[in-house]
Amino acid sequence: MKTCLFCALLLPFSLSMTAQTINPQDEKLIDDYLHKNLTTVKTLVGTAAVSKVFVGTFYLVDPAFNTDEGLSYVMELPMNINAGEIVLYELLSTDKELPALMSLVKKDFLLKDESKAKLFEAALNELFPVKESEMADVKHLKKNNQWIFLRAKFFDDQTAVIVTTEPNGTITKMEVKLGYTVQ
Repeated sequence: MKTCLFCALLLPFSLSMTAQTINPQDEKLIDDYLHKNLTTVKTLVGTAAVSKVFVGTFYLVDPAFNTDEGLSYVMELPMNINAGEIVLYELLSTDKELPALMSLVKKDFLLKDESKAKLFEAALNELFPVKESEMADVKHLKKNNQWIFLRAKFFDDQTAVIVTTEPNGTITKMEVKLGYTVQ
């Protein structure tokens, strides 16, 4: 017990001893290197469907570093520019709500019928492309006050964008579920 207590008291001290600060000269060298060698590949995303459902202009931005071996990509950033502001909207990478994407839905867009669902699905196809071989899996269905937009396969199930609406078609919630089982 004394050994455990001693270790518990020693741990915070040893952690503070290993904390290091970067000296200002090294920090400036690192920052200058990053500014000099960071580049981006920007791709405009969108069609008439996207502009009828969402506000702003959508881009996929791929930051990369110039290295001796060529470009080394960091990650893809889905980005929207609207009224001089940048919104990073969510990727469909994990089960989660999509508040940033929902904030970009046009205020007058109402998801109230089949034609609007097809338009919304076409916009999703542009923002979150599906491989040609998986396009047969892309479809939508309505259950109560939710529209379920099925995307590509996720193991034995499918990825779904679930959009909850009020009776008049106003969108109140958007979320993604990777393992959605179609019943």
